[in-house]
Amino acid sequence: MLGLAVRSWRHDADVGGHADADGHADADGSHARGTQGVNRGPVVETRFLCIPFASLRAAPVTYPALYEAVLRLDSAEYAGEDGAGSDDVESSEVTEPIEIEVATPRPEEVEVTLAELGIGLRTAAATAAALLTRTVVTVRAAPAGEPWEQAASRLRYLEAIASLLPYGQRVRLVASTWCARSASPRIHLGFAPAARSERPDEVVVAWRRHERILRNLRGDARTYYHLLVGLVEERSWTLTEIVTLLTDDRDPHPVTDAAHAVDRLSRLIRLGP
Repeated sequence: MLGLAVRSWRHDADVGGHADADGHADADGSHARGTQGVNRGPVVETRFLCIPFASLRAAPVTYPALYEAVLRLDSAEYAGEDGAGSDDVESSEVTEPIEIEVATPRPEEVEVTLAELGIGLRTAAATAAALLTRTVVTVRAAPAGEPWEQAASRLRYLEAIASLLPYGQRVRLVASTWCARSASPRIHLGFAPAARSERPDEVVVAWRRHERILRNLRGDARTYYHLLVGLVEERSWTLTEIVTLLTDDRDPHPVTDAAHAVDRLSRLIRLGP
């Protein structure tokens, strides 16, 4: 299953209360209850979309494309008779499958994204390899900007990093464009404020830097890093060729199985671009 949660702000003049006075959700996902019929300012709205991974084996998608598809959905259409803002409805849930149109992956976009974001090959490869361990990688000091700009650029970054792994290992990969201080340890890769405290199982790295990640790589994860870098720097493969082959490897497998990733990448190397 591949799931996406999109949090946005509603600026309704009159809303049912599912947020606190400042329109913020609690870090654990719960919401302080407001007062219906009172203008309490912006209200946070979270939309969830889940796709069976079996569907993705036939037609893979990217995080940015899935995000754009979610934004195109009219949540009111699936909110039920009373609507999501009703005082009697805590949340809306779609009980029947829906069809969405999602753009197909373009492997060449990975190289373009990394170049535009100023992320070098070694940084991207080290970050991807770190996801094969139980280490949580948190990126800090990323470029600021408007919320929609941040979401778009960070999703492109997450997609570029995930694209350097066999596609089937996304089945258990959890990534986020923003992590609260108390974020779930299940998040493998995400962005957080610079002041965030570091957990024992976490590596906090500066934007565009890979040295600290590389120092923490061991065993098969480090082998995977060297294989990726070697393909480009020693064998003159392009990232587009690598990503194309990795995207075609869609057998579901846990993201933390580094030995599996090494085996799959080694097989791709033997087959050639």
